[in-house]
Amino acid sequence: MNRAAFCVINWRDDDPFARDRAHAAARAASASGQRDVAAGLNFKILSSHSISYFETVGRGRVLIIGEASGDRLMSASDHAPIPEIPEADPVGAARDLIATIWGGYVAVLVNIDGVALFADPSGALPFDTIEGRGVNIATDDLTPELCRAIGHVPTIDWRSLVTTLIAPATAVHLPHLVGVQPSVPGRLYPLGSTDPDTTIWSPVDLARGMSANPAASIRDAVDRSTAALGHAPCAMQLSGGLDSSIVLTSLCGAGLKPVSITFATTALGGDERCYAQMIAEYCGSPLIACEADRLPSYASLFRHAPGAHPFIYGLDDVFEEAVTSAAREAGCERLLTGQGGDAAFFQPATSLIAVDRARALGLGPLALVPLIDDARRARSSIWHHLVPAVADRFRPATVPTDRVAERLLTPKARALLGRQIPLHPWLDGADQLPPGKVMHIVMLANSQIFHARRPDPCGLALRHPLLTQPVLEAVLPIPTYVLASGSNDRGLARATFADRLPAAIVERRVKGDAADHYSRGTLANLPFLREMLLNGVLVREGLVDADALASVLTREHLFYSLDYRALVMHATCEAWARYWTMG
Repeated sequence: MNRAAFCVINWRDDDPFARDRAHAAARAASASGQRDVAAGLNFKILSSHSISYFETVGRGRVLIIGEASGDRLMSASDHAPIPEIPEADPVGAARDLIATIWGGYVAVLVNIDGVALFADPSGALPFDTIEGRGVNIATDDLTPELCRAIGHVPTIDWRSLVTTLIAPATAVHLPHLVGVQPSVPGRLYPLGSTDPDTTIWSPVDLARGMSANPAASIRDAVDRSTAALGHAPCAMQLSGGLDSSIVLTSLCGAGLKPVSITFATTALGGDERCYAQMIAEYCGSPLIACEADRLPSYASLFRHAPGAHPFIYGLDDVFEEAVTSAAREAGCERLLTGQGGDAAFFQPATSLIAVDRARALGLGPLALVPLIDDARRARSSIWHHLVPAVADRFRPATVPTDRVAERLLTPKARALLGRQIPLHPWLDGADQLPPGKVMHIVMLANSQIFHARRPDPCGLALRHPLLTQPVLEAVLPIPTYVLASGSNDRGLARATFADRLPAAIVERRVKGDAADHYSRGTLANLPFLREMLLNGVLVREGLVDADALASVLTREHLFYSLDYRALVMHATCEAWARYWTMG
């Protein structure tokens, strides 16, 4: 079974050699199971995703690859192929799209100037663009075969790869192959044109607004998203935490009948079955409990073709296999999660919340009560929040950055890296936003990793309702101090959905923790990791310090260290580098 993929090919119609290369690329895409969808004088569209059409208002018909919801969407089987050159205004049509439909899709717009692609704001269907000798390709499944078909020799961008080693979330937005450009959700990309890409949808613009009714907007957005995504027989990946519980109540409230699946590790804090059972019984959802019968095998990271970027989600093969198998045996076609809820509902107990509040409301006597809540939420003193709020008047507060195990890099790698980690393009123009809201957008951008899971061809379709366009548009205009109101994290979400959740879920203050499980998993994989990493591409390229790495790859060090997280990231980046240097 081939996983779904698409490929849009555009070539210079005055160059017969470019046309030949384009057809070679089409054959490479067809070999992976993609079918012809549409074609014109100098473009070809292939896909194994679902296809539909969107009727714009006076701007022609738009081809939709993937899944979307909206009244003006029509099944592709009911309509003739799109005209070769419909009269279309790509920018206007893209704006019409975001105002009318949402989902996990790529829109293909064809006009007299060529082909343009719009990446939907959720980022649920990420793609890359590549140019090679008169041929331009946009695809969500870049392979060495596709590169060779257009005469492009894939070369690793080592700076981007080193950045991902210490800042994993950059895996989704940095170009890890030279000449391959990742898409940014909410942008329009002219294919084969010198015109620049155009931002159609911007989190920064939304964050400058103000929600009139925060609770109602969140509730409506979550309910609409879960109802639309759960229309097919679906399973709910249920942790027992707040976010997945909210999604389950929305599914059941819409009259849907999901099967719930929970996964427990043997680690202290990794078994949340009592909470999962509580919410499943409360909602009347049958619960399947899976338990880890072995530790993860990181050799599995080297058995999958990873695509144009290292994958950093779905790295636990035991979890993936157990949950997917349970869902399939239950007759489910897709799996819904609560991923992204910590970002959407703003979980961190950061002092930047007090900074945002002080900028908006001042620091008068009435500010004392929310500062007490801030302290309780963070389990700290009031001063931990009051001092940054006061200091912000003299030196504006900024969002802290976290680098993972940078000491494992060589001087050569540090020189490549530079002092600043490249920000996600969603942060363009965020300078005037309060720092807590900047952090909110950073967290939402980082959550794009959940759309780029391990590329297992047998994996179940995965959907994240809390990262959909309606939910993003609901939470971004809400100030962080409103999202984080009260003495528990994600206070607004807790209050908004409290009437349909068990009190124990609403009041729960401790999240599940599988750190011990993954630490022991790294120990179990230690001989394999030593062989693959110490003799790997990253060491050979002089990017990772072999001596520093060897000192970390010991039982004694890992017994008391959190470096197991960095080692798993080094393993997935090593697997990716080997694929593109040997493929």
